[in-house]
Amino acid sequence: MPKMSTALFKDGEFDPQLALYLEASGSILAGDASVRYETDDMNVYGNAEFAVGHGEAKLDAAIGKIQNQDGSVSYGAKVSAGAEVCAVQGEVEGGFDLFGIKVKAKAKGKAGALSAKGDAALTTDGIECSASLAVLFGGELSLAVDWSEFELPEINWSDVKLPKDWWPF
Repeated sequence: MPKMSTALFKDGEFDPQLALYLEASGSILAGDASVRYETDDMNVYGNAEFAVGHGEAKLDAAIGKIQNQDGSVSYGAKVSAGAEVCAVQGEVEGGFDLFGIKVKAKAKGKAGALSAKGDAALTTDGIECSASLAVLFGGELSLAVDWSEFELPEINWSDVKLPKDWWPF
């Protein structure tokens, strides 16, 4: 759904923002599978997707106050633009969460494709970047690090026991 917003003040307070979002996509056939392992302190996951007869075009840009897709707010700048058509594409994604830091990596392969895309974002929540290029065959790599929920674990130092010979002098 196309979206555009601009603001300098909101509710009487200085709140500068400029955002634009346009996207169109479709596939003849698509599927996915995923696996996840979670504990109280960490999360590890993996996903795989495929599409046949896929096409998309996208423009997403924002600066200042950024309304994220999950409803949260961050500040910074981001831009994403590209277009692609491909006969077949496959994607694998994996990542982990540790102490509130979320790291996600993705690789995509394409055949019978024509594609050029790029993404970059640096905000108060983290950093993201990806690049894609395909002429008949090609691929895409992306990496995202989100530190918005980072917390150092609590360590009870009185429970830490060092060996008696830990200090060599």
